[in-house]
Amino acid sequence: MIVDEVHSYSQYLKLPFEFTFKLESDGLFLATYTHNQITAIGRGKSKKIAKEEACKNLKPFLQSFAEKLSGSTTAECLLQDLVQKTGKSVTYVENMLNDNSIQIKCIVGEHETYATAAICEVAKVKSINSMLKILSFSIDDVKEKINWSDMEKFLDGFLFKMLLQQICDKNSWDLSFHSIESNITREYYVSCKIKSNNDFNTSVPPIEDIKYNSISKTEGENSLAREICLKYFNNYNDNIYALMKIQLDHRVQKYFDGRKAEYKIERLSLRPSIFKCYCYISKLSTEGIHAKKKVAQGIAAWKMLKALGESCENNNLKEEKDEEKKAIQIPICTDENMDDFNTITIPIDPTTIEKTFRNYHSYLEDISIRDFKFFKSKKSKYIFIFKYILLNPKSDTTYCRILFGVGSTKDGAIKQGCDNLYMVTSMKKNAIK
Repeated sequence: MIVDEVHSYSQYLKLPFEFTFKLESDGLFLATYTHNQITAIGRGKSKKIAKEEACKNLKPFLQSFAEKLSGSTTAECLLQDLVQKTGKSVTYVENMLNDNSIQIKCIVGEHETYATAAICEVAKVKSINSMLKILSFSIDDVKEKINWSDMEKFLDGFLFKMLLQQICDKNSWDLSFHSIESNITREYYVSCKIKSNNDFNTSVPPIEDIKYNSISKTEGENSLAREICLKYFNNYNDNIYALMKIQLDHRVQKYFDGRKAEYKIERLSLRPSIFKCYCYISKLSTEGIHAKKKVAQGIAAWKMLKALGESCENNNLKEEKDEEKKAIQIPICTDENMDDFNTITIPIDPTTIEKTFRNYHSYLEDISIRDFKFFKSKKSKYIFIFKYILLNPKSDTTYCRILFGVGSTKDGAIKQGCDNLYMVTSMKKNAIK
């Protein structure tokens, strides 16, 4: 029974069905089946029993190959239909490699794909499927384009400084940042200069009036670069692919403890050269297709960034539109007697404080912050109080608490509140993983 079943598989796969037999010293027969990289062995008191045992070991291999071949006739017919529409022909070239595997090249016009397997038919259907992928989309579709401005809110501040430097290098501009520290507020006043090395180059953007104040020199430079890129270079996407991979690796290292982005690249076509790169993080996967490996890798990283960002965005608590449009009334206690609250109110757009938070950190995708309040103590210390809500991505439950920050200035109080938020949410996220 098992011999007939395996024989049927061999006929379907167009494989020989021949065994060699050897009588061993212990009186048992050894039956061996060998074909390229496939070897199956069986032992028994007779040749028949030995052959049956060899077939039991051979069956799983042939079943696996048969599954890969399922639908091969349909795939070949689809390829023939596509080729006939273009007035071209299909050519297959078979090569035996050094490891006894078989390589099949599929050639259609200027396109060429290849695949290897232990069985000729399996290699053939793999190369056909690759060719179908190539012919099913145009070359323009292969050259996917990245628009970083479409996902600006998912990018960290350091990326914009790298992007601005890349733009300046391409245009032969000198980029320099300047910062002055205030002795009173302990803030940095950051400015930037871009100078052309060519006197006839008049395309340098006017950035002299763009300045930034920040408690951190690095964050100030990053925020300044972000503002310049958004204002003058939001359509610049040349060679952006490497930056997308750097951004993804940084984000994964920062927020996915102990994990990293894995990349797998496969060649879809030899002529013209087309590569597909797969990017994996946990159970998420994305892919990028391009004529260059690094570009395909960058596209896959860009799509993964979007997937991670959209996933966090979907898990955010949505504030009501009325709250988003209203200015918050923030009380500041100014009376010398803290028992008597004579307060004044300052209207502030809620996005202003959130933007300040993002200048310090970029981890707020799955955190909602609201109910901001400022108080000024007798010792001229500013106290910043706010509410944060953390969504557990593994369930619909939320974690809501009140935090504060204290500083000699309002920005200093916000900075400490931001640092406190980062610390407690990091601990909470690790706890719910």
